[in-house]
Order: sequence, then structure tokens, then C-alpha cells
Amino acid sequence: EAFRTFLAGCSMFGFDVEWGDDNAGAALLQLASSNNGVLLIDIPALSQTSEGAEALEKTVGNLFSSRDATIAGFCCRQDLSQLRSCPCARDKHWFAVTCSIVDLQKTVAKTIGADFGLSRCCEHYLGKPLDKSEQCSLWTTRPLSESQRVYASLDAYACVLLYHKHVDATHSKRPMAS
Repeated sequence: EAFRTFLAGCSMFGFDVEWGDDNAGAALLQLASSNNGVLLIDIPALSQTSEGAEALEKTVGNLFSSRDATIAGFCCRQDLSQLRSCPCARDKHWFAVTCSIVDLQKTVAKTIGADFGLSRCCEHYLGKPLDKSEQCSLWTTRPLSESQRVYASLDAYACVLLYHKHVDATHSKRPMAS
């Protein structure tokens, strides 16, 4: 029900994934929408049971496989790989198909160059760099600290903001049709 509420009225989402060197797959999935905030999803806790894996498939799996949603990440190839490599309690993995994924690093590289990380991209488009001090946290340890939760939320939400800023900037530079 909370996931349905999160999706309501949105077709564009930002995402990021955190993982640790000590476990296979994603430790945390962050999903953000411009209207309904950010969800932090404990992937290992859910994917270790059949019921949890089924819930992930019906929510996250369906969102990422939808052609009706745009999902933006930054340098997200490895994030997607980490989601696919999560241990799963079922034979059929909950994260199988992805559609409509926008890698913002590739998108902004066409405009501002390829040597920008997420923090510098935020500084360029949003006027302030993203604090990356929690990047190398112990993401598999629970509970997450407040600073980890804030960091994780901002990484995903920054993708929403960057997508809108970049799309707006790109569209504003196009000549008007007469």
C-alpha cells in the first residue's frame, strides 16, 4: 500500500543503490519521486524470504520494468548489476527486466562533459555540491544511522532534481517552432 501511494501521480523517479564489499548484491535501494518523497528499501531483508522477494517483484520489479515510468540514476550500470546479483529466496529473481532507465551521467556528458561526478553535477545544475561523506559507509549494517539515511535519500532525490533541471535546460536551448 505504501508503495502504491509512493507511485501515485508520478511517472518520473530517481534511484540509487548502496552495497558493501562484504555481501553480494545491493544493501539498500533508494527511490525518489518529485511528489511523494523517498523510499529506502532494505533489499537483503526482503529478498531472503519468498514473500519478501514476491513483494519486491510486485513493487520495485514492476516499476523498473514499466515502459510508463522514467527512472533516472547517475552512472547506474553498476547499481542495476548489484540489484540483479542480490541473493533471492525464489528461483525466479525479482529484478529481471529494466525499461526506461536514464543514466544521467551519459545524458549530462553531452552538455557539460564526461568528467563530472554526481556531486559536481549537482553543483553545476543545482548550485550546490552533494555531500558524499557517507559514500563509503557500512551499508550492510543495520540500523542505518540518520546521516546514512539522509545521504542515501539525497543521492536518489538529486537524480530527480537533475533530471528535471537537465530536461528544462535542454528544452530551453531548443529553437522555438514557428
